[in-house]
Amino acid sequence: MLKTVFLKAFSLIWLLNFGLIYGSERLSVEAQKQIERGIDKTYRMDFQNAISCFDSTIKDFPERPEGYFFKSANYFWQTSVNLKDEDRIEKFRINTELTIEKAEELEETKDLKFFLGASYGNLGRYHALKANWIRAYWYGKKGKNYLEELVEMDSTYYDAYLGLGIFHYYADILPSFVKVLSGILGVKGDRERGLYELKLAAEKGTYSRVEAIYILTDLYVDLEGEYTKAEQLCHQIQKEFPQNYGFLYNLGKAYQFRGEANKAIAVYSEMISRIDTTLAPEIYIVGYYQKAETYASIDEYENAIKAYETLRNFPYSQGTWQGLWGKLRLGEAYEILGQREKAVEIYKQVEDSDKFEKPRKEAKRRIKNPMSELEILSLRTTNLEQGEKHQKVVKLSEEYFSKNPKIGKDQEELFGEVHYRLGKSYTAIENYGKAKTTFEKVLKFDKVSSARKGWAYFFLGKVNYILGNDSLAKENFQKSLKEDTTEWLLVREIEKIYPNFFKG
Repeated sequence: MLKTVFLKAFSLIWLLNFGLIYGSERLSVEAQKQIERGIDKTYRMDFQNAISCFDSTIKDFPERPEGYFFKSANYFWQTSVNLKDEDRIEKFRINTELTIEKAEELEETKDLKFFLGASYGNLGRYHALKANWIRAYWYGKKGKNYLEELVEMDSTYYDAYLGLGIFHYYADILPSFVKVLSGILGVKGDRERGLYELKLAAEKGTYSRVEAIYILTDLYVDLEGEYTKAEQLCHQIQKEFPQNYGFLYNLGKAYQFRGEANKAIAVYSEMISRIDTTLAPEIYIVGYYQKAETYASIDEYENAIKAYETLRNFPYSQGTWQGLWGKLRLGEAYEILGQREKAVEIYKQVEDSDKFEKPRKEAKRRIKNPMSELEILSLRTTNLEQGEKHQKVVKLSEEYFSKNPKIGKDQEELFGEVHYRLGKSYTAIENYGKAKTTFEKVLKFDKVSSARKGWAYFFLGKVNYILGNDSLAKENFQKSLKEDTTEWLLVREIEKIYPNFFKG
């Protein structure tokens, strides 16, 4: 997931908003108007006519970087809605390199420092698309250095804080190998600093404001769990850019993850209805995938199947991770509804794919082993808990355990998972006594993973803190940090409950 979010963070909108700071004194009035027209057309996804505007600028000012910069930005936007378009990905790289070449031949001003910082960041984006993480990080660092020099010269150059915020945030939360690389290159990530810088750009930036808002909605939804903040920002920016798919998508996810399924489905449906699938197939795919997931989160598997089937039958989805995971989830939905034969047919399609090992491995397992009643319960409660349907999680789980009080050793992991979801649901409905005993039960299962134990210790600590058992809460939080659980997420959640926990 982090890779997807990392790539999304480098969307084009902020590049399109930086236009006029570079051309105001150096381009002709007509060239400036051409840039403006190109930006507007790109926003409207009229990509080819936008390219014509930028080409006109390049023709009249071949030694200036502006035309190449916005042309590369346009190509990056095209790739973000169609990741299979290798030709445009390479055009993005070529025009980015031309931008740097032209900018480095000119006298370095504050604006050109920004220009170079943004363009080296673009090279980082290109290598991120190619999963060349070391190069992506190196170019990103080089771009960051230009931006840091810029804010040292002028701390009120608020547009520069967007790139700095993105870099500091992701350098902190990306996987451990990136953190090792940070140490080697002498750079330290800082999630809180990154969020502060992004907010600064969103509130005070002239040209970076829109993209800073977009990035914040992305982070609030996918990583920070701040769904109300995301919703507010999406509504704010949607008024200005109602045609933009990205803000609708994030608004849908904010509703979905906050448990407002009907609102989420309505937003996804509206977004899907607007999309030209030949132009933006990627957005069409993620829209249908999330719509299907939302139906599953409220136990409406018939409707989920319709959405998953639409996704499966969309040609572009073949070979995408949403397409393959969507097929696996489609098979699971059929099996939950008792249609094992149909489910196996779908699982075999997943197994036959030559990409994405994890869903293929899971499909192979499901072909051999029909779902047990406990496994179906585990899948349903996982979906329901994500949809904030906690009362139904409690009802289904309690009914099952009343009939099946004993378990075998081979069932421990699944029992642990179901109890973990049950404990979270007890916590959500404020039945803290049952939540406490349920999480304690999870921690007694030998086959529960270290990562799951880390979160079980965290929630046990949360419950103990609510119940006034501070010393037990501290002990639970300390134990959670020793398990194989994503540290920055745990730290963030602990600080929300116990602000002084890490201050001694």
